[in-house]
Amino acid sequence: MPVSADFFTCPPLSLAQIDYIKDVAAQVCREVVDHACVDASPIQWTLVANETYGQMYRGRDPTAPAGVVSYLAESTLHNATLDDMSTLFYASSTPAYKEYIKTYYDELRDGAKLYEVVAGRRHSVSVNWLMQETPTRGVVFKNRDWCFVESQDHVVMPDGRRAWVRSFRSIQLACCPNLQATLGYVRADHYRSGTCYIETDMPGVLTVRQLLQVQLNGDLGTNMSDYVVQRGFKTRVKAMAHRVDRGLLAHRLSRSSFVVYDSILMAPRRRHCRACDRAFGLLVRRRQCQKCAEVVCNADGCSAVWDVSIGGRLAPRRICTFCSGALIQDNARRASKDLIICDSVGRMRDTNTDTFDSDVSFSINHHVPRNTHRGSYVDGRSSDYNPRGSIYSDYNSSKRSSLQSSMRSSLALLDLDVNDEDGAVEEDLWTSSCPAEKLLSSREDHRLSLNDDEDDVRGAVRPDSVAA
Repeated sequence: MPVSADFFTCPPLSLAQIDYIKDVAAQVCREVVDHACVDASPIQWTLVANETYGQMYRGRDPTAPAGVVSYLAESTLHNATLDDMSTLFYASSTPAYKEYIKTYYDELRDGAKLYEVVAGRRHSVSVNWLMQETPTRGVVFKNRDWCFVESQDHVVMPDGRRAWVRSFRSIQLACCPNLQATLGYVRADHYRSGTCYIETDMPGVLTVRQLLQVQLNGDLGTNMSDYVVQRGFKTRVKAMAHRVDRGLLAHRLSRSSFVVYDSILMAPRRRHCRACDRAFGLLVRRRQCQKCAEVVCNADGCSAVWDVSIGGRLAPRRICTFCSGALIQDNARRASKDLIICDSVGRMRDTNTDTFDSDVSFSINHHVPRNTHRGSYVDGRSSDYNPRGSIYSDYNSSKRSSLQSSMRSSLALLDLDVNDEDGAVEEDLWTSSCPAEKLLSSREDHRLSLNDDEDDVRGAVRPDSVAA
């Protein structure tokens, strides 16, 4: 069960404590950048899985404390930029943080933002709490909870490429004590964990490196901990590949206009789905796109319900795959255009174009020829390109005709907003905010301590084990 909003009572931090948390965030950010790579990492990595969604490695870290399990996953993300990722994963409050973990993680059941030390979409530092449900739902293996410093920052990789990094390291707080006696959660530790989204030579394509170095604690042996972490990490990496794609598209849909139902005309007179041409009936239900007002059916290949942000809150909206597909095609078109420009000048041009930035408004062609079946191919892509299905068709462009709409209102154009929420474009800070002089020296224990009852800040000695 989720904890109440007032479960954690967090007093204000002193200046020394704030500086300490910032130093922890700077240190773990740089360590994740240095260790989240296969070739130049101090960790010895061994390939354990090579799947369609990416590669997974098991690591041996001689500098890590006993019981720490190390894994690394590397994959590729398309149609995304660094600004996309920093916007997608930033949560400024506990309610937003709960929505975030609900959207992207199955095993995380609850969370809270205890402190927001540095607020901002490009660079943030916070102290968070999470509750993770085990596969046995706490029956055989008890559920785990985490209290950690989270850093989000734009950095420059050692090879000169720009990247956006999320990093985690566990910390001890007096306001977030061990909850095993009260709620039965075993406190687990992030030794050095995080994700690097790195730019590539291809515009709109990012390399994703996910580093996980954790200690589950409790009565689990080393072999069992390794098995549980590997299985859970593999499931998470596979699920995130799909959910990040869907989250990016949902975010872009949120930034374009929706139709007002009072202005929809003649829509109920439609007897066939505009996408698949099937007649409406008992099994084929009539639905209406809330982006363009076209009438489609409830099949996954014709429309889908998206959780879009409206007024700062997530709300379900049914959107046809014409509208969602138009965004995908436009992103691919602009990425290809950037690549052609780069090749023509013989070098990669430094561009600030991001996925939300577009000076070109594009219309949506809703014409689909009769007897067109879902599941066709265009440009070699199958219909499952869209997470909820698609209706791209392989008919000749010569047969395309403009839609003779029965609506008096024109179809909506997707108008993407490039400004931040406050209406101003932030300064492009592409330098690392992890200066060497702020990096902490190596500590004997990886779980850092922050005692709110004292003015001094010190490292804490981690107990050997916590009984499950």
